[in-house]
Amino acid sequence: MILPSFLTPVFTLTVGRGTGDGSYTNGQQVAIVADAPPNGYLFDRWTGATQHVTSITSAMSTVMMPASDISIAATFC
Repeated sequence: MILPSFLTPVFTLTVGRGTGDGSYTNGQQVAIVADAPPNGYLFDRWTGATQHVTSITSAMSTVMMPASDISIAATFC
């Protein structure tokens, strides 16, 4: 059964120190990009709900949105 779009549940992706925040449906692929690192630092990895991130050590990656709200954050070293 296909639900009308106004009945399709959406879930929140929160991205700390990066882009990709928003409301998405279960199974939606979302591009995430880490912010530019502070001077003297390099991107290290994504932290948080990383089981949904295709490559946690890439500053540009993809999240496969689950049927729940999740948060991830870029870290620098």
